[in-house]
Amino acid sequence: MIRFGLSLPLSANIQQLLELTSKAEKYDFDYVFMPDHVVSLDGKEPLNIWSVLSILAMNSKRIGVGSMVANIYRQHPSTLRQQVYTLKQFSNKLMIGLGAGMMFDCEPFGINRSHPLERMMDSAAEVETLKVPVVIGAYGPLMKEIAASVNGWVSRHALSPIQFKEELNEVKHSVDRFDNQNFKYIADVPVSFDDKSWLWKSLAYRYLLQTRYRNKVFTEDLRKNIESDSSTVPRSILESFSAVGNEEQIINTLENYIESGANMFSIRLYGNSFERFGKVIEYIKSNH
Repeated sequence: MIRFGLSLPLSANIQQLLELTSKAEKYDFDYVFMPDHVVSLDGKEPLNIWSVLSILAMNSKRIGVGSMVANIYRQHPSTLRQQVYTLKQFSNKLMIGLGAGMMFDCEPFGINRSHPLERMMDSAAEVETLKVPVVIGAYGPLMKEIAASVNGWVSRHALSPIQFKEELNEVKHSVDRFDNQNFKYIADVPVSFDDKSWLWKSLAYRYLLQTRYRNKVFTEDLRKNIESDSSTVPRSILESFSAVGNEEQIINTLENYIESGANMFSIRLYGNSFERFGKVIEYIKSNH
């Protein structure tokens, strides 16, 4: 069966996140996922991922919670284990995504992102001792091999179905060697029923952060550059990695990801459209 996780917004307050989680639970999402950053493009102060996930787990009935993805450098592997162990007291349905982090979350704060493979293996091993599934956001081939040795791979943002399949095949080669039958191939997909200018601008920001400005530190000048450059990103690129339109169009796009090998989604839902997307979830789950 195809699984769905809702990616929660970074800068929302606790009450908003509780309301979004309640809606996600109502419309058959399997998980809610929280990103892990200490700065945001809009300048708002992000909440602590582990505190938020604990609160959401305490106030949920069925839905699982997870990190997508937690930065392995801003906490020692032993501290990560403690955070997950504490979260496990509130929920028996967890999924912990781990990633090597972004420059803007580490270097400005004196955190050196050295030896990423060793750090990732140590962090994943600590979480696995708790019998909690670990999935890894992996870009390079060696990190993808580590991902293949755990429970799943999380694709990077802004990948079209074709690009997703190309990267998935790199992971799948190692998964076959590790013989993991329950491996998760997670596609990160923005979804909206509103074809509006603000949506395409937001998706352009997302694309630029994953490409041109991936290894930059957030400054006021950077925000101005992204604001200026957002209008230069061709709409065809933005359409290639997003699902926008009516229910049928969104289903077709998600089916393209499934045909490319995705068996789980991390959905970034733009607009207040839970009921409509609930029908998309119902259709896809009933046909897979």
